[in-house]
Parts: sequence; C-alpha cells; structure tokens
Amino acid sequence: MRNFAIGYMEKDAGQHDDERETAYGHGAALMVPMRVIKEIGLMSYTFFLYYEEADWCARIAKAGYKNYYCGKSYVLHKESVTTGKLSVLKIYYLNRNRLVFMRRNYEGRNLYLGIFYQIFIAIPKNSFKFLLKGKINIFMAYYRAIAWNINHLYDDEIHENPKL
Repeated sequence: MRNFAIGYMEKDAGQHDDERETAYGHGAALMVPMRVIKEIGLMSYTFFLYYEEADWCARIAKAGYKNYYCGKSYVLHKESVTTGKLSVLKIYYLNRNRLVFMRRNYEGRNLYLGIFYQIFIAIPKNSFKFLLKGKINIFMAYYRAIAWNINHLYDDEIHENPKL
C-alpha cells in the first residue's frame, strides 16, 4: 500500500536515466496505448484523488502488460500544489484511497496482512502523531477516511472499472 518515486528528493546527476520495468507510473506522466485502455478500461472513478494511477497500473499489469519507467523523459509536476502538503483534503483522500487500493488489488494473505498492518500499526501510529502535534482537523480527516471504507465495505462500485 506504499510506493516510492524513483529519484524522489535526490539531486539529478543522471543516475536514473535508464529504462526499466516498474510497478507503478505517476499519473501526471503516463502514456498508455489506446488498445490497452480499450481492454482494461479507464481509471476508476472511486478514487477521485490519489492512488487512481497506481490502481490503473496494477490493472494493466494484471492484464499481462508491463509498466515501464523512462528516465530520459522530462516531466515537471509540482507535487501537492492543489491540495497542500498537509491539508485535510490530502489526508482524507490519500488514506481513504490507500485502503480502497488495498481492497481492489490485494487478496488472501496479502489482504489480511494489509488489514492487520492498518489496524495495529498505521492507524494507531498516525492517530497518535496527529494528536501529539495538535492537528485535530487532520486527525478527524484521517478517521473520516477510515470510516468511509467501513461504511462502504460491501459496495460493488468499489470494484467497478469504467470502460471507454
């Protein structure tokens, strides 16, 4: 349920100017052939903000395709300009959709390990961190994100993939 960006917070010295397979691409810089989109469908409307591209890349991989990183490409994307670095909107959708991603893409042992991790490690740790910093509005957004998933536990639309 976590991902990292190749080269994030590193000085660009050409160390990532290669091409390689990757699990996920960044939504601001994805290029997907139309035949693949027609086969797997569009990004899920369930997400709205955050994790939609990770879910799409996971669906692309499940369909037998590979996701590639092209390091010589140049893309400028100003992270969190719309939502802010630590805003209620960002915390809500990031955490809500992290759980939705897990529900859509994990099964069996991995799903249960993910749930266990969230309940016993991530949720208590993040809750304590937000409260300790006095970020009550962020804490409430975090819990609204969790509550959304509980309230929509059996919704079929969670697993819908819109077609072109």
